[in-house]
Order: sequence, then structure tokens, then C-alpha cells
Amino acid sequence: MEFIADLLLIAAALGAAFYCFILSRRLSTLNSAEGGIGKAIATLSEQVERLERTLEGSRERAEDVDKRLRSAIEEAGRAEAAIVAALAASPPVRTAPKTQGPRPEPQPASFRRRLFSDAAAERET
Repeated sequence: MEFIADLLLIAAALGAAFYCFILSRRLSTLNSAEGGIGKAIATLSEQVERLERTLEGSRERAEDVDKRLRSAIEEAGRAEAAIVAALAASPPVRTAPKTQGPRPEPQPASFRRRLFSDAAAERET
């Protein structure tokens, strides 16, 4: 019985040693700079640097557009003031009286007869 217990204990120790060996290989792969977390961290760091450069360029362009837009708004305000002053200085404009739009053309008699005969036929049914 002791012999069987010793064999089971040796088998369990060999299984644990094999499992530790597999874990060791996986951890070394995971931590390597070529294919694991190290590579992922290096890639992410590079992408963050590129994103920061892009963001800075976008910020500079937005500030430039903001300046141009502000100057265009100020210029439009000055133009509006000049137009309002010109309109205030000009004499009032007389408008022609409003006329009614064109009259609808009368329909031919044959069209009216057909229209009324269709309506009468619908009432009879």
C-alpha cells in the first residue's frame, strides 16, 4: 500500500513539474518584447505618440480657422452696419400694388360635360 502511495505521489510531483514548465514558457512568451505584452506596450506607446502629434496639428489648424472665422464675422458686421446706414439714408421705395395672379384658363365644354357625366354616373351607382 505504501508503494502505491509513493507512486501516486511521484506521479503528482511529475505532473506539477510539467505544468510549471508549461507555465514558465507561456510567461516568458507573454513578457518577451517580440511577441507578448512588451510588443503590445511598445506598439501602444508609438500609437499614442502619433495621436498626440496629430492632435497638436489639429489644434493648431482649429485655432487658425477660429481666427479667420472671427475676422470674417467682424467684417460681416461692418458690412451690415454700412448697409443699414445706406438704407437709412436712401429715400423710401414705392412698391407697385399687388395684382392677382394669372386667371386659370377655362376648360373646353367637352371636358366639363365629361367631368359632370362621370360625377352623375358615380351618384347613380
